[in-house]
Amino acid sequence: MTGLRPSVRELGISPQTVGLPRARTGAFHRAALVEALCASSCTGIAMQAPAGYGKTTLALQWVERDARPAAWLTLDDGDSDPVVLIRHAVAALEDVVPVPESRCLAEGRSADPTRVVESLATEFAAAETPFLLVLDDVHTLTGLQAPHVLDRLMSRIPEGSAVVLAGRAMPAVHMARRRLSGNLTCLGPEDLQLDPEDAAGLLRMAAPAATDAVVDDLVERCEGWAAALALASLTIAEGAVAVGATGGVAATNGSAPHARLVFEYLHEEYLDQLDPSDRDLLVRSSVLDGLNGELCDEVLDRRDSAAVLERLASSGNLLVSGLQDGGRWYRCHALFRECLVDEMRVRSPRQESDLRVRAARWLSAHGYADQAMTQAIAANDLDLAAELAYNEFFICLNNGRVASMERWLGAFPPDILRRDPRLLVAAAWTDFVQRRTDDFEHRVGLMSALDPAHPMPDGSTLEFARLALVMMSGLGGVKESIVAAAAIVEAGPDACPWWQVARVVGTVCLWITGSLPDPCGELAQVEFDTRGSPAPNAVALAQLALARFWENEHEAARGCLERALEIVRAAGLEDYLLVTPVHAAHALIAAEQGAATESREAATRALHSLSKPWGLVTRSQIEFRLVLAEAAFLLDDLRAAKEQMSIVSPLLADEPEDVVLRDRYDELDQRLKEGATVPGSDPLTAAELRVLEQLRTHRSLEEIGTQLYVSRNTVKSHTIAIYRKLGVSSRGAAVEQAEATGLLEV
Repeated sequence: MTGLRPSVRELGISPQTVGLPRARTGAFHRAALVEALCASSCTGIAMQAPAGYGKTTLALQWVERDARPAAWLTLDDGDSDPVVLIRHAVAALEDVVPVPESRCLAEGRSADPTRVVESLATEFAAAETPFLLVLDDVHTLTGLQAPHVLDRLMSRIPEGSAVVLAGRAMPAVHMARRRLSGNLTCLGPEDLQLDPEDAAGLLRMAAPAATDAVVDDLVERCEGWAAALALASLTIAEGAVAVGATGGVAATNGSAPHARLVFEYLHEEYLDQLDPSDRDLLVRSSVLDGLNGELCDEVLDRRDSAAVLERLASSGNLLVSGLQDGGRWYRCHALFRECLVDEMRVRSPRQESDLRVRAARWLSAHGYADQAMTQAIAANDLDLAAELAYNEFFICLNNGRVASMERWLGAFPPDILRRDPRLLVAAAWTDFVQRRTDDFEHRVGLMSALDPAHPMPDGSTLEFARLALVMMSGLGGVKESIVAAAAIVEAGPDACPWWQVARVVGTVCLWITGSLPDPCGELAQVEFDTRGSPAPNAVALAQLALARFWENEHEAARGCLERALEIVRAAGLEDYLLVTPVHAAHALIAAEQGAATESREAATRALHSLSKPWGLVTRSQIEFRLVLAEAAFLLDDLRAAKEQMSIVSPLLADEPEDVVLRDRYDELDQRLKEGATVPGSDPLTAAELRVLEQLRTHRSLEEIGTQLYVSRNTVKSHTIAIYRKLGVSSRGAAVEQAEATGLLEV
């Protein structure tokens, strides 16, 4: 069975981000600049200028003229999350160069941008065709994480290909170093502004009948600013320009015109000339980052938005441009959108919030979480924003978009974060995966001071949300996890969405504390109870496989593992952090079968999760690293086994109650010290020989432990080791084999 690709909602991919914009009809062609860019051998091109200098138009004309295929991203705030940025980059690149491995890594629930970039470098080197990667609006990137990923990506671009950055400001990608090395060409406002000859050509192309006086006056006033010239070209073409009537489009200190004057010009010379219905759509939809027919219909209470947007985009209208996506998404030029928002606030100052709330609800319902949150915050509807954050936090954290969640939470005032149960839970989970222990414990403490019966959006209560955090985090030790899991289980599956997870966690915790008389039987019941929920059921099967293995029931262990692997693959959970037990069990059982390559591949998957800075809790680290150490031991890889044991050793001090894991550590540590590596022929340790002597008696394992002054679990571990070393599967057979080989006197 093949894995299922995660949904767009899970990955955080926005259709407005990936894809080339459509060229605007009648746009002035920057022939000289385009030819220079086509001839450039640099792997990096930076176009930095204020809004309205034609950066997007120039880049689009270049990729249309260049022989190399082009991938295009139009960035927004959401791409400040490095995981979202790299997923968008891979989604764009896969249309121009084969990147199958990088796509799998990027779509993984534990996507590591650095690892994806290295994979891209390998696939770039194998590609036969150079390419262009355009990142428009790079000034929207905030923080340091996304620019760091972008910097690494630029460093891996092969010779013959190029990354194009366009924006009002440049991210921190070592611009100076790249310029000095000759790998970066920079174009600023002085390079992008039209010279008088080109400016006059643009105006005459739009309005051949315009007088020289009109053209000369506009060329002088616009000072090479492409947006102003484009507006002027539209208005004189329609006979609406009246040079000097409003002062035209003035410039300030040789830079871009002041926004207020642009607004006046746009308002008086263009908006007033539009059909009232078209103007209403443009003005009221200016609150939206991306325009879509269904979205605009919902927000503006219309039924014709798609047709109007397509007509405006196809007509050469300066304000609206479409994407090459079959007419689904459109954008309003950022500069003019600012002016349109101003216009809306003048006309209907109370309408903006309502429009944004409607937009937030539509975007959320259609899987655009980041845009929905932006709209809710901009509307100052913090209750709606908190609802959105709670509904999305688990999807975000499960799919690697931790930075997105942190950015959303950072938009709330601190006092709201402390008082709103939904935000407290989302923030506590974010602290947990980021391993911010003090902050996590503080938030859990704040929950205890609120009403435990407060209803949560998922139908549970705040108390159950708090118990789930305690259970999963190990806060207070393994016994607190057992208590929390028991409370959730007792409430029943209808009371809390964590019921199935609690069945697994609670039972495993009881097992590792030595409190389960029949681990295999208990875990088999948990496996039955969790059927229908892929991740908990796969974990239950993996833990059952391990329990069977430690009981020397290797065939049954393999059967459990195969079922767990089938579930994981079918549900596309291979990179899901919580299914690490499946990979660990796979490594061990494959090693026991002598399948070294298969075992090591599974161990690599498990170690990828275990090595993450926001990885599994201490008890899980100990359990699964011990499993991997045992697998390495069975493969005669003492170095790898000892490496895992060295990591486990200091962790044991934090988990004094995990007696089964401690015994397993002691038993494997003894074997490693003795250097025994070959299954079936390992010498018995002194402790094992003492247990072997007792196996001839009728004493139970607990009674043997009392006789030897060790725990029952230690006796059990030694007994299992004796069975493995003697190649038997029962107590009587062990005694017979020991007597036959002289280990025991007859």
